[in-house]
Amino acid sequence: MNNHHIITIGTSAGGIRALKTLVSQLPKDFPASIHIVQHLPSESRSNLPQILNKAGQLPVAFAKDGELIESGRIYLAPPDFHMTLEKNYIRVIRGPRENRVRPAVDPLFRSAAVTYKSYVTGVILTGMLDDGTAGLQAIKTCGGMAIVQDPDEAEFNSMPKSAIANVEVDWVVPLSGIANILIERVRQTPPMITEIPENLRIEASITKNGITEPEIMDRIGQPVFSSCPSCGGRLWQIGHNSPLRYRCHTGHAFTSSTLLTEQNEATEKALWIALRTLEERGRLLENMSKQYAQKGSNNLANIHQARSQEAFEHAMLIRNLIYNLKDISVFSTEEKPKQETS
Repeated sequence: MNNHHIITIGTSAGGIRALKTLVSQLPKDFPASIHIVQHLPSESRSNLPQILNKAGQLPVAFAKDGELIESGRIYLAPPDFHMTLEKNYIRVIRGPRENRVRPAVDPLFRSAAVTYKSYVTGVILTGMLDDGTAGLQAIKTCGGMAIVQDPDEAEFNSMPKSAIANVEVDWVVPLSGIANILIERVRQTPPMITEIPENLRIEASITKNGITEPEIMDRIGQPVFSSCPSCGGRLWQIGHNSPLRYRCHTGHAFTSSTLLTEQNEATEKALWIALRTLEERGRLLENMSKQYAQKGSNNLANIHQARSQEAFEHAMLIRNLIYNLKDISVFSTEEKPKQETS
C-alpha cells in the first residue's frame, strides 16, 4: 500500500449533484481508493451510498472504523463522524468538530497527506464557507496534487474560491474535467516525500486523540485572548497562513470565519438565556407584589412591583438586541443558493 494512490474529495452544499456527476465518469477498474467527506446532518440517516452506487460503477459505502483500504472503492464519512486515514486502514472517529461540522474535510485531507504524502490527490467541490482549505494546504505541503472545481460553475462557490485564494492548486477545472485528471493522475509515480512538518503530524493526531497538552499546542500555535466558543477552553492561533485558523486544546478547530459564526451563535444563546431569566424574574416579582398587596404590605408590594418592571424592561432591551444581531460573513453576497437534488 506504500505506492497506493489516495483520492480525497471534500464538498458541502450542492455536493450530492456534483458527486453523482463525478463518480459516473470513473471507470470500474479505477486503480485507487476514493475517500469522500460530504457535510451531512448528524440527526438523520443518509442514503448517499445508495445514490452514488446507482450513479457510477465503483462500489460505495460508509466507511467503518478499522476497515482496510482497497483500490477501486469509494469510502464515505458517516454522518456525525470524522473519517481519517492511517497506513492501510481507515479510522472513523466521533472527534471534536472542525469548522463547526462533523464530518469535516480538513481531518481527512490532513491525515491522508501525513500518511500517504505525494500519493494523495485532494479535490474540492461545491460548498459554502471554507472547510477543506487547510487540508488542501497540507496535501500540497506533503507533495500531493490539488484539484478544485471551477467556482464559476459550482452551485455554491465559497469552498472552491477559498481553496483557490489560499492554496497553490494544480488544476481549476469544470466538474466534467475532474475525472480525466484523476484517471491520468493514478497512472503517475510521484516523487517520494520523506519529511513531514511537525505541525501537520501534531494536528493529524488531534482528531483521534482529542485533548492535547498546552505545551504541545504551543508548538503549533500562539495563545490568543479568546476562548473556544464550543467548550470554553483556551484557544491558539495556528501558524500564520491564510485563512487564519484557531484550535482549542480539546480539539475544536475553526477558520476565522467559522469562529466568528460560532461566537455569534454562542452570544445569541447566552442572550436568550438571559432573556428567559429576566422574564421569569419579572413574573416572580410581580406575583410576590400581588401577594404583599393582598396582605396589606403596600410598601413591599410597590418595591417588588418596581423591581418586576425593571426586570421586564431589561428583558425588552435584550430582546431587541437579539433581533438586531447580524450574521458575520466574509464571503461574497453574490453567491446565490441553488436547488440541490438528492
